[in-house]
Amino acid sequence: MKGYVNNLSATVDARWKGEAWRTVKCGDQAATRFELLTCVRRVVTELVSERFPAIKFHSQPATAAIIPPLFDSTRRTVSLSAWLYDTELIFRTSHIVERLQVSLASRCLVSDARLWWMTHGERALPDHTWAHFRALVIARYGPIPGEGAGEPYRDPEIYRDMQHRRYQSLVADWRAYPQESMGHYCRRFQEAMLPHIPQDILNPEMQALVILHNGLPPQIRQYVTKPMLGMTVGDMIADIIEAEMVGHAMQAGVEAVVDGQDAADDIDAH
Repeated sequence: MKGYVNNLSATVDARWKGEAWRTVKCGDQAATRFELLTCVRRVVTELVSERFPAIKFHSQPATAAIIPPLFDSTRRTVSLSAWLYDTELIFRTSHIVERLQVSLASRCLVSDARLWWMTHGERALPDHTWAHFRALVIARYGPIPGEGAGEPYRDPEIYRDMQHRRYQSLVADWRAYPQESMGHYCRRFQEAMLPHIPQDILNPEMQALVILHNGLPPQIRQYVTKPMLGMTVGDMIADIIEAEMVGHAMQAGVEAVVDGQDAADDIDAH
């Protein structure tokens, strides 16, 4: 690397002496500072372009904007690690301030990567620092060998759709098992159904009450108050447990009457 720097310095010096002082003139006067800077910019641009073809210079009146290579997420043109390396190298050698790094790098995202950045990535960035941008891109398109997988990117739209699909599937099959106690049924509802009710649906509390009520056995449901505004899941659970006790008492009474009738029939028979 040191040898290359020395060679680069020598080449710049040779081109400067051989070309710059002969071409940058202002009549018979010495070249102005602007003219000298323009010449230096042109010479350095030529040298860097020869050595690093991936670096592109966009000519402007007195500046040269260095644009990193493109990244399209398919890794056909350049891998993520190589893209980050080249981009950071350009930032260092060009002395790009941090407040511009994310802006420049995001302009180089194309295809799927561009769509991801516009719809989700930019909103997920806590602040426009290179460290956070780098971590976000790696989480989305990584991992990078040697750096670990990091936290995987979670697309909020996909996870929202997954939650709704899981909820709809649970609702379709939700009911009490035969011979299941109501205490067990209510606890199962709290653990297996309630956490999966999306909070972005219309009145999730009422939806929970409807699901809980509809899943009851008919002989219990008839004694439980129907869902209404102001009722909580806890209120309905208490009502369900009480209804089960009433059902048991009534069943016991019916059985006692039947047993008494059977006994009377036996006495009459004798």
